[in-house]
Amino acid sequence: MYYTGVKSLNIDIKSIAAKAGVSVATVSRALNRPEMVRPATREKILALVEDLGYKPNPLARGLATGKTNQIALVVPTLNNSFFGQLAEGSQNFLISQGYSLVIFSSQGYAEKELTIIKNLDQRQVDGLILSGSGFFPSDYQPILEQIKVPAVLVEHLPDDPHLSSVYIDDRAGTTMAIQFLISRGHRQIGVIAGNPRMVTTCRRLQTVKYVLKEAGIPLTKKQVAYGDYALLESGANALLTLITKNSNPPTAIFAFNDILAIGALKAAQQLGIKIPADLAIIGFDDIPSAAFCTPSLSTIHSPSLELGRQAARLLLEQLNQENAPVKKVLLPVELVLRESC
Repeated sequence: MYYTGVKSLNIDIKSIAAKAGVSVATVSRALNRPEMVRPATREKILALVEDLGYKPNPLARGLATGKTNQIALVVPTLNNSFFGQLAEGSQNFLISQGYSLVIFSSQGYAEKELTIIKNLDQRQVDGLILSGSGFFPSDYQPILEQIKVPAVLVEHLPDDPHLSSVYIDDRAGTTMAIQFLISRGHRQIGVIAGNPRMVTTCRRLQTVKYVLKEAGIPLTKKQVAYGDYALLESGANALLTLITKNSNPPTAIFAFNDILAIGALKAAQQLGIKIPADLAIIGFDDIPSAAFCTPSLSTIHSPSLELGRQAARLLLEQLNQENAPVKKVLLPVELVLRESC
């Protein structure tokens, strides 16, 4: 147990030491490293602590031991329930292990994200779970080395040799979506993607092109529209772009997340386009609202809770094991068919 305030911590330890007839160092060990104190002495000290009614203080604990038992999670937005579920998965696991979670949002700005990471060594956290804006690991590596805070990446490329990561099978999910649309006879398939610099966008778009090419179906630049992963209206605007710029408008849309997909779905309805008779739509993530919009959204289920849990587990392995190996954890996805296609 660790006790309130820096100044009162010293006074309390001296008071306890005087009453127990032991040194201040012995009291400190009893509070912070109890296994190093003889049982009888330890019990006497802890009984005095209990009688005086001291309360735990995480800040004092951090100053005494160099550990705060706090983990930082950096996400690009709090407006997407995918990241809320990811945070919940991490938090549930961390609490079970005696840790707490502090959440930071970069609001999708790379500069803000990097500033948050740089400042982590001033915020007294033991480790970092980075489910950031999705930029490439090379963008983060110098800063992570500088602040010397152990980190685990979520939903980044798994090929960085220095950092453990947890990620979903993007290629399998994208392949499922495109192959399903092809099986339904669609040849004019439009794509609504997010920020083109983000890892997720690059990985999914590359897979779309490969699957369509294998099927003998071309994908022109006009059939791809870009938006903001966090904004419904961005999906709506992207759909309008695909409709107005193509002489043969798409009969199906694959959106790279559910927010973009739901935005496109709402825009299509406002234009009088029937879903799925005139336009089929598939999203990605399976956020809770995907099942409750009208019509309900077909999507690729991404295990966001498990992503968070696994990231927290890997990070605690690094914190609690010397020379813990770098690990890559791949989680499967599945196609969830609903009313939109």
